[in-house]
Amino acid sequence: MTPAQQARLTLFLVQYFPAAFVHGGATGSDTQAHKLAVGFLPESFIAVHPASFDSEGWWRKNYPSAFVAQWEPPLKRNHKIVDGSEHLLATPAGMHEERRSGTWATIRYARKQEKPITIIYPDGGYVHDGSRRR
Repeated sequence: MTPAQQARLTLFLVQYFPAAFVHGGATGSDTQAHKLAVGFLPESFIAVHPASFDSEGWWRKNYPSAFVAQWEPPLKRNHKIVDGSEHLLATPAGMHEERRSGTWATIRYARKQEKPITIIYPDGGYVHDGSRRR
C-alpha cells in the first residue's frame, strides 16, 4: 500500500472498529494491513487465508495468535474471503480497474455477490462502491 492508502485504512479502522479483520496473507498490502489491524484488534480477531503452502507456514510462525486457514489457490481463497465477509475493503495498486489483477477480480466477484465494497486508491481517495469517489 502507498502511505496514503495506509493512512486511509487506519482512519477506517478507527471509525468502524471491525469485529474481525480477514485478509489473504499476500506479501505487501495484506501484510501491511495486518500490522495496522493489530493496532486496533486483538490478533486473535484477525484471520489469514493464505494462497500458498509456504505463506501458510510463514503466517503461523510469525503471527501465532492470528487464525491462519489452510492454504488454497488464490481465486478460491478470494471467493471464500468475500463469501464470509460483511464488507470488502480493497487497496488496489492502480487507479483504474485492471484485468489479470487478483484485487480487481475480487472486487468484481464481491460486486456479483452484492457485498458492500470500499476501494481505497493509491492516492488515498476512496469510493464506497456505487458512490462517487472522495
